[in-house]
Order: sequence, then C-alpha cells, then structure tokens
Amino acid sequence: MERPTPLRALQTLKLDIDFSPVSITIVVDSGFLFGGNMKVQCKQGDAVEAVLTREVDALLHITNCQGVMGSGIAKQIKKQIPDAYKAYKNYGECFGLELGTVSYAHVCGELGQVYNLHAQDMYGTDKRHLNYGALAECLHDLSADLLDPNSTVAVPYLMGCDRAGGDWEIVVGMLEFFLSDHTVIAYKL
Repeated sequence: MERPTPLRALQTLKLDIDFSPVSITIVVDSGFLFGGNMKVQCKQGDAVEAVLTREVDALLHITNCQGVMGSGIAKQIKKQIPDAYKAYKNYGECFGLELGTVSYAHVCGELGQVYNLHAQDMYGTDKRHLNYGALAECLHDLSADLLDPNSTVAVPYLMGCDRAGGDWEIVVGMLEFFLSDHTVIAYKL
C-alpha cells in the first residue's frame, strides 16, 4: 500500500467541536494532513447553476443551525432550489438543526443533490461562526454514506470563510482529505 502524500504542512491546526454539553478542542502541532492526490479545482462560474445544469452531481454548502438561509449562496439556493430550503426546514422541525448534521434535497427529480452542511451554529460577521469539527463530521458522513463514489461536487469558493469567518486553507484541506475519491470544484462568481 502506498503512503498517502501530504497535502500541506501545518504549523498548528485547531478544531473546535462544540456539541453541548461537551466541548472538545483538538490541536495538531507541526504535523501533516494526509490524503490522496485529489486537489480542489477552482473555476469561474456559479455553483448553483452547475448543479441545475448537471455540470456537477452535487452541491455542498454550509448552513447555520438557526433555520435561516438569508445571505450568500444559501439565499440563492433558497430562491432557485426551493426543495433544498424545504429539506433544511423540515429537517429542523423533525430532528433539530444540530451541528455536524446534513440535510439534502434532489434537484430536478433525481438528477443531482444539494447538501446543506449544518456547520455553523449562529450567523453574522462578528466572529468565526464556522465550526471545523461540525464541518469534519458533515464531510465524513457525506463521504461514507451520502455521496456516490467518484461523483463531481461543487462548492462555493470560500465556503464557510466569507461570512462564517473560516480559514479557506483549512476548509480546502478538509475537502481534500474527506472527499479524496471525488472531484471537487470551487466555483467563484
């Protein structure tokens, strides 16, 4: 078996996992993240249009756990793919919008999927709202159970980093690690 290639060296990676009443902080010092040879591709374009036109098989985006899709790509998805918003709201009513969970809807029948990754508790620009531990749990569940092997996946460029305050290099490293069997394209408007 071939040893995985390092994605990038990290001085310190800190993941905060907050599932009340338990809160865990994981710190990795002077280590490497390992993964396959997959690299996130960047492309000019619209991630929502990419899933609607079947350019990709699935669209992933980060949502808050407050039942609000009021800005960014979430607002666009709410408007253009109302079934994804309904799935998010229904999931919240049935199970509660908990960090680390995923809701999803089919697009245009069975042709594609939109995955709502519940990886930020609140919303706003006052601090980092992206929870890396919750994102890791969502991506793990996607890779293990939800995404078809070798599918092409769209994400918005700076997913979880623009409004939610995350670090794009960390998010890319997580995408490359958890979705190494998939083609991931970050769409930049």
